Amino acid sequence: MLDDKNILLKFKEILYFCLEELKATKAAFYLLAPDGKFYLKAYYGFTKRDVIPEVHERTSPIVEALYLERKSFYYNSPMESGDIKPYLVEANTTRILICPVYLERIAGFLDIRDKAAKEPFNDQDLSIADGIALKFSAYLATFQTKKSIPQPVNLSEAKEEEVKTYETIYSKVQAIKTNPDPQILKPITEPPPQFLNSLYKIIDLFLHLEDFATLVCSFYTSKGSYVILGGRFILSEEFLQKLNQEGKNLVSQKIKTEIGNGFFINRHFPLGEKNFEGKLYRGFQHLISLRFDYQILFNYFSTKPLNKEELQTLSPFVTLAKSYINTEMENFILNKSYRALLNKFLQPGIEDYSSLVKHSLVVSDIAREFCKVLQLDPLEIERIALAGLLHDIGMRELDYKNLYHKKKLLDDELRLLQQHPKIGAYLIQNIPFPYEVYTLVLHHHERWDGSGYPNQMMGEDIPLGARLIHIIEAYDAMTSKTSYRPVIDPTQALETLRSKAGIQFDPVLVPKFITFIQTYEYGKAPH
Repeated sequence: MLDDKNILLKFKEILYFCLEELKATKAAFYLLAPDGKFYLKAYYGFTKRDVIPEVHERTSPIVEALYLERKSFYYNSPMESGDIKPYLVEANTTRILICPVYLERIAGFLDIRDKAAKEPFNDQDLSIADGIALKFSAYLATFQTKKSIPQPVNLSEAKEEEVKTYETIYSKVQAIKTNPDPQILKPITEPPPQFLNSLYKIIDLFLHLEDFATLVCSFYTSKGSYVILGGRFILSEEFLQKLNQEGKNLVSQKIKTEIGNGFFINRHFPLGEKNFEGKLYRGFQHLISLRFDYQILFNYFSTKPLNKEELQTLSPFVTLAKSYINTEMENFILNKSYRALLNKFLQPGIEDYSSLVKHSLVVSDIAREFCKVLQLDPLEIERIALAGLLHDIGMRELDYKNLYHKKKLLDDELRLLQQHPKIGAYLIQNIPFPYEVYTLVLHHHERWDGSGYPNQMMGEDIPLGARLIHIIEAYDAMTSKTSYRPVIDPTQALETLRSKAGIQFDPVLVPKFITFIQTYEYGKAPH
């Protein structure tokens, strides 16, 4: 079905965003097929001299790198490209950006090459590429069919009163839909103080430029337009209204949320507000797409027309501006997430769930330190550490007090406890974390050989963070005094992990984790 002419044209239409937004002279889209291979579905810009494979096998260096990274990455030289160097040499290219396309797991990828004017790829390009990949994900999702929800198991071995309890809980579990509420994707309706502080710093930087007059920054939300105005010279409110409407027309084409009618002005003139006697010239208009789908529009005005060379000198300022704003927005939303987390999950009281809380804190702590040793991206480290903290929160809803420390569970009780990843994912799916956490909670009991739960995922299809948490929580369960199972020596626990590598646990991560535990303090005494 996905080889239909109209569908292939749509793939190519989306792919052209690589040309428009990344200035990439070549790009290709590959789609994962049931046979485990990635097939070429759309491309542009390639000539007869270029090598563009019709299919990528699972053993392809590009595919292996894709599954290892599980996020966008780029190389600007074959010398820095490691195992994919032969591919770049054969493909007659030096600059490449690979971006995964996700549904619930990797469903395809973008092969993006050679920016115009021989410019190198940069970190900003990764965010843009991720946005293009999301367009593919959204389109591919329209072809998915909904899976039927399994019926509750037969509770024949439980007592009559237990059956009633388990059936009530089980019926609730089966009604759960683990899909985040789209409303959560836009939790901010006005610029946070951190954002304003960043803009003030940017305006102060521009004041060092001799011909700088005014910077107008517009922040668009469902509540309305927030205009931050600053510099040397003021602009009339009538002109700002006109500028704002122009900006709304531009931004409304890029975001789904409707922009509100409110109009709010914030001023920053550290040298005092002055009128300019003469005409001001717009040096540039720059739309910055931040993470979390926020759109910020800059309008830079100068006291004289700027030539091409003068405009180029402003480029570092724009780059620095985006860096300032992205950092502050990330910090704001991260703090907002943690506050929501505390309100939502710690209010019931630690005393009732003391063993669970201790286990969750230890898993999170070890996960953070182990990820540092693995040299993961800082944001990915925070994501996995947070998922480690939350991985077992679904236990609270499953008669935790009675079942967690029970030495021998009935089959039906075990099946009930195996619902906790799904419940945990449900509980956190609408918290506006700055990164996606709920899939790591949902899949932290998947096993390498596909015999885990809830979705029987296998191998590297299981998210990296979930594979890490599965190893760490198993180690803690074996060595912790507060565990539901008899405590064993850390050395024995590590041997157990080693014996189940490639069956239950990731065979690559287990030896690294064993070395980590033996090197650091975590394995020396059970807590």
